[in-house]
Amino acid sequence: MRRVAGPLVVAVAFSLRFATPATATTTQQRSGPFLYVTVSDDATAGDFAQLAGCPTGFKMTGGGGALGKPVTDSDDNSRLTSSVNETTTSFRIRGFNDLGAGGHAAIATAACIKATSAAAIGYTTDVSSAANGIRREAQVCPTGTQAIGGGVDMGTLTDEEFLSASLPQDKTSWFTQAFNGSTTRNVVDGSICVAEGTVKVRFVKRSVVVQPDKRGTAKVSCPSTFRVASGGFAMSDFSHLIASLPFDGSDADHAPDDGWKASAINSDPSPMALTAYAVCLK
Repeated sequence: MRRVAGPLVVAVAFSLRFATPATATTTQQRSGPFLYVTVSDDATAGDFAQLAGCPTGFKMTGGGGALGKPVTDSDDNSRLTSSVNETTTSFRIRGFNDLGAGGHAAIATAACIKATSAAAIGYTTDVSSAANGIRREAQVCPTGTQAIGGGVDMGTLTDEEFLSASLPQDKTSWFTQAFNGSTTRNVVDGSICVAEGTVKVRFVKRSVVVQPDKRGTAKVSCPSTFRVASGGFAMSDFSHLIASLPFDGSDADHAPDDGWKASAINSDPSPMALTAYAVCLK
């Protein structure tokens, strides 16, 4: 999202608060008070994870990820299975790579805001036991705050896990829906909350229809002068989530601050709706 004057993208070389793999590629793109940190590496075969975090002096507003090297084979069962704020400064994705090591890329992005900004941000996490089947959970923010981000971590893949929704359910809670294919496991839910009145928040969404066995992408842009702080998605239960992360629009500033996009493969026998949600701050 372009500012009226002054350089929008600033090269930064902050040290992150956690160690990334030696083979991983990390990019940091600045836009006003926001910094978008993306970490990309080859996905290991089977269950994989990727972590992106905010450097010292920044607070995390949200995050997401993608399965790079797009799925092109209908027999490729690769997908994302988790997307959650793991700590107050890092965002983790997990997924399943049905191909050999390096057949896909594991991409995680953390959206960060300068600690000196007006946004008063808090973080909540909850660990609970989940039995086999569809799991729906709403992580509620404390009184006086509103939800701007969150997610769910289904943990290490054990059988068939699917992530079908992660979105702002209402002003105060973040909703997730997933399928747990094991009998019992611990699941981590998280939410990112901002104190009411400290910043302006806008929630926007957009849906597209995806045909059976096809890949679709829904993109939603933030209002003018707002920057994307977080986002999410919703789709049918057993479809394959390929991406849920911020994107850069056509303003040529190279920072993914303009909105949120979600990509998924429809594994249902009928058309489905795929919805992308953007949480925008000013």
